[in-house]
Amino acid sequence: YYHCFFFFFFFFFFFFFFPLDPTKIRSSRPKRRSLPLPFSSPFAQTPSPLRPFAAMSTEEQPPAKKAKMDEEDAPPASEEDAPPTSEPTGWEDHTMNISEAVMKDDETKHLSALKDAPVQTLQGIGKVAAEAFAGLGIETVDALGQYKFFRMARALAALAETETAGGRLPGSVMNVDDAVDKEWEAKSLTEILDAPTEALQGIGKEACELLESLGIKTVGDLAKCKYCRWAEAITTMAGYEELKTKKECKMDAAMRRLS
Repeated sequence: YYHCFFFFFFFFFFFFFFPLDPTKIRSSRPKRRSLPLPFSSPFAQTPSPLRPFAAMSTEEQPPAKKAKMDEEDAPPASEEDAPPTSEPTGWEDHTMNISEAVMKDDETKHLSALKDAPVQTLQGIGKVAAEAFAGLGIETVDALGQYKFFRMARALAALAETETAGGRLPGSVMNVDDAVDKEWEAKSLTEILDAPTEALQGIGKEACELLESLGIKTVGDLAKCKYCRWAEAITTMAGYEELKTKKECKMDAAMRRLS
C-alpha cells in the first residue's frame, strides 16, 4: 500500500512541476515539405531568416557578366582593323590658318570649298544673322564677299583715307555721283562714311533695316563689317589656291612629259 501511494505521489509531483512540451514530442509522421510562396506575394521578396535562400529561388538569376579582358591578354589587332593612314598632301609644313574666322569643323577645308559654303560657316553668324543676310539675297560666303553695297562702302572708305580736308582743286571733275543719292553727291568722302546706309544709291529701305538689325547703321559701319571683309578675302584668295596634292601634281607632270 505504501509503495503504491509513493508511486502515485511521485508521478503527480513530476508532471505538475515539469510538464512535457508537446511541440518537442517527435511525431511518427514525416514532415510536410513547405512550398515557396507565390511570386506575386509581398513576402516572396523577403528571405526567411531561417532559410535565407528560399525566397531567392523564385527569382530569375541575372545573366553572368562577361569577364573583362586585360589589354595584355587581348589578341593583337589585325592590319585590317588598323585605321587607314592618310597620304601626305604636301601642305604638312604650312602654318597659315583662319581659325578665328570659320567654324572649327571647317578649318581644314580648301578656301574654294569655304567660298561656296553657307554664311553660317563664318564664326559669329548665327540663325538670326543668317536670316537677315538671306533677306538681302545673301546665302553663301561668296555672295557675302561680293555684296554690292559692301564693296561700294569699302571703296569709299579706302579713298577717304587719302582725302585732304578742303584740298579739292578748282576745275576737278572727280565724283561718285552714281554711288550715292543726290543729296550726298557734293559731300566729302568722310561725310559720306558718316551718312546712314540709305545714302547709298539703290539700297532700299528694307535692306537698310536688315543691316541695322546686324548693327550696321552707317556707310562706314558697312565698310568695316568683319563678316563681309572675311568673306571677300576668302573669295579672293580662293582663286590663288592650289587644289591638287603633291602626288597629284607629280602625276600631272608625268602625264605632260608623256604627251
